[in-house]
Amino acid sequence: MDEKLKNAMKKAIEEGRLMVEKSETGMEIQYFEDEETGIWYPMFKLPEEMEINKDEIPYGIMWKEYLSENKNHEIVSLIMTGELGKRMIKIQQIAENYKQKIIDELLQKQPMPDSSKTLERASHLNNIYQIAEEMTIKDIVESIV
Repeated sequence: MDEKLKNAMKKAIEEGRLMVEKSETGMEIQYFEDEETGIWYPMFKLPEEMEINKDEIPYGIMWKEYLSENKNHEIVSLIMTGELGKRMIKIQQIAENYKQKIIDELLQKQPMPDSSKTLERASHLNNIYQIAEEMTIKDIVESIV
C-alpha cells in the first residue's frame, strides 16, 4: 500500500470514517473513506508484500508506485485478489529481460571502443546502461497494467 493511502486509512480510523459490510459468504469487510477523494477503500493487510525483498525487485516497486499514482483502482483490485506481489515479481522479470535485450542490441550497434582507456570504455558502457534503464522504465514499468 502506498504511503498516501496508508495515511488516509490512519486518518479515517482516527476520525471514525469506517463502514462494515457483510459479503455473500458472511465475511465482514471493513472499509475506510479517503477524505481527499471520497472513495471507500477496503482495509487490508499485505502479507505477500512483506515477504518480498524490495531490493531484489526495483522495477516491480517502480511499477507498483506508478500504478498507485496513476491507476489506483487497478492496484486496489490486485491487492484485494492477492495478486499484487505476484505481479510485481512478474513485472521485475519482464523488465530485466527487456533491459538485457536493449543492452545487447545497443552493444551490437555501438560496440565497445577498441581502446585501452578504461574510463572511455566505462563511459560507453554506462551510457548504454542508462539508455536501457530509461527505455525499460518507459516501455515496461509505465505501460503494463
